[in-house]
Amino acid sequence: MARTSHWRGRLTAAADETLPRSEARYRVISELISDYAYTFVHDGGDHLIPEWVSAAFHRTIGYSIAEVQARGGWQSLIYAEDWPVARAHAARIRDGATDVAEFRLVTKSGECRWVRNYVRPVWDVARRRVVRVYGAAQDITERKQAEEALTLSEQRFRSLVNAAHDGIVVTDLTLAIVFANQAALDLSGATDLSQLSGRNAVSLLAEESVAAARANAVLAMTQGDVRSHEYVLVRLDGKRVPIELTASLLHDRAGAPSGFMAIARDITDRKRAQQRLALQHTATEILAQSSSVAEAAPRVLAVICQHLGYDSAELWGADPDANALRRLACWQRSEQAFPEFTAFGHDTLVPPHLGLVGSSWAMGEALWVADMTEHPGFVRAVIAAREGLRAALALPIQIGGEVSAVLAFYSCQPSTPDPGLLEMFATIGRQLGQFMERKRAEDALRYSEEHFRSLTENALDLIVILDVSGMLTYVSPSIERVLGYTPAELLNTNAFNLTHPDELAEISQLFLQQLPNLGAQVSRMLRLRHKDRSWRVVEVIGKNLLGDRAVAGVVINARDITERTRAEEQLARSKEQFRALSARLQTIREDEGTRIARELHDQLGQVLTALKLELDVLPQQLAGTCELPLFLRQKLAAMSGLADSMIASVQGLCTELRPSLLDDLGLTPALEWQAREFESRTGIHCTFSAPIEPITLEPARATALFRVLQEALTNVLRHANATRVGVALTQEDDCVQLEVADNGRGVTATELSAPTSLGLLGIRERAHLLGGRVSIQGGPGRGTTVSFCLPLEGQD
Repeated sequence: MARTSHWRGRLTAAADETLPRSEARYRVISELISDYAYTFVHDGGDHLIPEWVSAAFHRTIGYSIAEVQARGGWQSLIYAEDWPVARAHAARIRDGATDVAEFRLVTKSGECRWVRNYVRPVWDVARRRVVRVYGAAQDITERKQAEEALTLSEQRFRSLVNAAHDGIVVTDLTLAIVFANQAALDLSGATDLSQLSGRNAVSLLAEESVAAARANAVLAMTQGDVRSHEYVLVRLDGKRVPIELTASLLHDRAGAPSGFMAIARDITDRKRAQQRLALQHTATEILAQSSSVAEAAPRVLAVICQHLGYDSAELWGADPDANALRRLACWQRSEQAFPEFTAFGHDTLVPPHLGLVGSSWAMGEALWVADMTEHPGFVRAVIAAREGLRAALALPIQIGGEVSAVLAFYSCQPSTPDPGLLEMFATIGRQLGQFMERKRAEDALRYSEEHFRSLTENALDLIVILDVSGMLTYVSPSIERVLGYTPAELLNTNAFNLTHPDELAEISQLFLQQLPNLGAQVSRMLRLRHKDRSWRVVEVIGKNLLGDRAVAGVVINARDITERTRAEEQLARSKEQFRALSARLQTIREDEGTRIARELHDQLGQVLTALKLELDVLPQQLAGTCELPLFLRQKLAAMSGLADSMIASVQGLCTELRPSLLDDLGLTPALEWQAREFESRTGIHCTFSAPIEPITLEPARATALFRVLQEALTNVLRHANATRVGVALTQEDDCVQLEVADNGRGVTATELSAPTSLGLLGIRERAHLLGGRVSIQGGPGRGTTVSFCLPLEGQD
């Protein structure tokens, strides 16, 4: 026991001597290798108190030991969220375990700093407790930030990879799958990565793609990547999918190859588009090389069937007259295939809604029958079953905005509707429809051109085309009938050489003026030289079609009106002669009327006046000799009254033949008298207005105005059903105007132009003969107004 105590004392003394030297070395080393270090010692009670802290602590955290103690100890520096970690760390230290923990400290400036705290406690076996703690703390804030950034980057990368539309697969160097994004899972038909993990990527490819895939893997290993190679992927459900794949070699941190990353894209739509484009291109070539539907249709049907695996096809066209479809073309994989099925359409007309093609035509919709032998509306179902046909497709073709044709395809294998295939058929159908529409338009154009040529060559009118210099670039055959030349004689000659010298300058100027006015049209009459040197009068209509590439010239339509012009001139002369004769007859009539009126007034009027006087004095003369019987007195009175009537009649006749008021009082009083006489005779209220100053006219003009008023008032009485009429005489400058306006029913356009309206015709003739003008206006509810205007002077 004594020896043991002795050695224990010596060891304790040695430890007491060695420990300070070790602590000194520890502190120096800690200053050099740690962000900061510290030692804690037992306070003799239940707590460990700081004994020493390196200077770096104050620089990093900002607090001194005293400040830390004043804040409540070291736990006051720990970030609140990290207290559970710190408590567990402290518990392990109190148990004497060496421990490492990571947590955050809040610096004096308020910044959070991550630290990695390494603690090694000194355990006193005798006292069974920790008596000293050696600690070293490393600031790992930057590392933590880098780790968080890396984690965020990885999360973002995974999100981007999983959100990518293309499939992304990572394999090891043996091509075993270690990762696949969601698009890759969907592409392969897998629902979870576990279905693909560890599986060789090449095993997912179709047999015909395996060799190329392995060769490209070797190529990627040597050159780093391979781009845009096409393979066929076999999904887990067995469906084949064309893909485009780009692969890159991956490396580890040391730069050594570690695996491959492949990006796969589903190119089903692209392949379908390529197939559609190839078909369209082929169909377009066929249509471009064909001159008719009969030539193009069988070849187009053959190409479609051979590309898509159909066994038979037909093209049906609408027959408007029969209101039915008629087969235009058909194709089958061999001449002996489906003879009975094909023979059906030779002479068969398919009405709307009959069978597949009739229904597609009537409905304007594509119809797909998976198995036509089971389709009750298919008229050839029995024949189809007998000859082995099953699936059928009918596609309507629009021509000019309406369904005018139907494409039909038949297959020996049942099938289900394929939207992509329908779209392809629709595209080719539109091409064929456009071709048919174009050919129809070409046929119509050809017919139109032939029809136009026939009309032009057989037209009575002359048609020529001039270039900008007036040279004839086209001459219709009618030139020979009109001017005696053949078209060949005038072609490429100047058209103005045929123009009359008196009109050449004007016509040339007009032609030059209209050249810039594209589309402009002018017309006029001119004279052209006949081959026999005579002059023909033609009516010309010219239209500037220099802007029309189909014409590129000025089109002249000329009609020979020589005979018509002569007839018109003769008619005009006849009219003038007639008017002159009419004027002469009018003058003779007025003169004769004046003469007769004068003779009636001078002779018959005087005799009647004398007779009247004798009858009036006879009773007085007889009364002195004898008493006259009553009946005799009555007879004499009756005879006297009869004489008065005869005198009044003679006066009326004289007035009608020649109104004496015109000669005695002048124009204005005569017109006013006529208005008053009309009112008293008819009961129709009649007003008259005239200038205060008298209007003096030549006798013929005054008579014409008086006669016009008589005729106008007669028309009011006979036709107007008026209750009021106004007569106005005015003079403006060198013209005198008479206006008669009523409030009657109004004259109609038919009445104005009727050949039986002799009164109106007479008014117009008087105006024409005297160089005046007449205006007659009216309408329902507006009455009628006759305006007659004569110059004050002129020839009678």
